[in-house]
Amino acid sequence: FFFFFCVCRFLPRRSRAAMASSARSRKAGLKQLTKEARAAASVPQKPKYTVADLMERAEQYYEQFQYDLSIKFCDKVIEIDPYNAEAMELKALNLLDTERPDEAREVLLEAVEEEPDSGASKYMYLGQLSSGEEAVQHYSKGIEIMSAQSQQMAEGGADPSELQELHQQISAAFCALAEVYLTELCDVDNAQEICQSCMERALKFDENNVEAMQTLASVLISMQKTDAAKEWLLRSVALWHRIGPGKDSSGLDLGKLSMDSGKGQHPDEGEAAATAEEGEADEEEEEEGEGEGAWEDMDDDHAEPPSFEFRMNTAKLLMELHLVELAIEVVDELLQEDDGIMEVWYLLGWAHHLHGDKEAAQEALTKARELYVQSKCDNPELLAHIEELQKPAQ
Repeated sequence: FFFFFCVCRFLPRRSRAAMASSARSRKAGLKQLTKEARAAASVPQKPKYTVADLMERAEQYYEQFQYDLSIKFCDKVIEIDPYNAEAMELKALNLLDTERPDEAREVLLEAVEEEPDSGASKYMYLGQLSSGEEAVQHYSKGIEIMSAQSQQMAEGGADPSELQELHQQISAAFCALAEVYLTELCDVDNAQEICQSCMERALKFDENNVEAMQTLASVLISMQKTDAAKEWLLRSVALWHRIGPGKDSSGLDLGKLSMDSGKGQHPDEGEAAATAEEGEADEEEEEEGEGEGAWEDMDDDHAEPPSFEFRMNTAKLLMELHLVELAIEVVDELLQEDDGIMEVWYLLGWAHHLHGDKEAAQEALTKARELYVQSKCDNPELLAHIEELQKPAQ
């Protein structure tokens, strides 16, 4: 250090001035670099992931039931693209699956504001989250969008399987719309007629829609058109349950009915009886010739059974239409899947009671009562009916 001091001390003034100038230049250069770094930091950086990448991750997490992570990625998409209705809808699905319906509804309404005339699914979800006339408006808008899409796809020569899938969605939407008029708007003057019209339109888009057939049967029962109700209910059941050849107590030829169930006809009350009797004389030998082989072929064509709850309702309607043997078959199948449901044992006991098998009825009703107590069920009317059915005949 002393040596360095001595050298600097005896340097010419010009050299010392040059060194000072060089130091000032370096200091100015550093200051300039700092300014440039700050300027670079203030410029928006290109996102590391694209919107498509983030949506893919959000969908993956949703499929893996990691809802919180999926919501985070949806929020990242919305942060980059505030008008992304697809991300909003996926976020709403996550919120629904985490039992936050109010938040989901708000997000879906935002999606509607961004894309009011496209994306029918958000309207269908809003229909489920709404009631009364508001639900009708959402379902109707969803149907309108899907119908327009169907027309465009048909005119553009779309893949038939894709068009069929869309038609099934439209058919399901009409079922959802009819459900509103069957429940919350049942007091509307023409509610039954609206329901019947919805089901007929549903079946035009999907002639094998078992929900539409069963709902139509329920509507026809309320309109006291029992023969037509039987026809439609049996058409529905025949698509997922092997009824078997022969006749039920209704007098309808169930074997023939099942084989014809996919033709998408719309019989009225008079046609129902005619269908059962038509061509009996000249077709009897042909039907006998088909025998069990025809039913074996049909088993391969049967669709997957509907939901557990749907088939419970099927059993109730069958009992209401005095198709008791078939109702017992349906309930027995439900018990094979889950024998711990109180209401299923109750239905079985009731069906056996109607069928005149008192011993089987008592056994099923006793089991229903045990499960009622075990599950701490709170349905006094149902319990009262069980007790009434268990009373000895007077």
